[in-house]
Amino acid sequence: MGCRPTARGIRLSARKRASGLGDNGRVRPLWADWPVGTRVVIRYRRAEGGFSDALGDLVAADDDAAVVHTRRGPVRVAAADAVVGKPVPPPPPRRAPRRD
Repeated sequence: MGCRPTARGIRLSARKRASGLGDNGRVRPLWADWPVGTRVVIRYRRAEGGFSDALGDLVAADDDAAVVHTRRGPVRVAAADAVVGKPVPPPPPRRAPRRD
């Protein structure tokens, strides 16, 4: 179980892809394939309990943490605290003020 050779190299089995394991068997963070500058949302566990979302541009990422620049400033999300996340489309344009 694990890897299958293909024309382009080694392909991970469906089980490994689903579990988020990389080629070395270590768990890959959610943001492993997201380029810096991508607009993302990451749900993470808060230290005081519960969950929170970081919505904004990904400004830095490594195997240990990701930094998302939100409206309120940068938010560092540790890989161990991340629950789920995904790239999201850009925000909708602002509406013009209503005229009376």
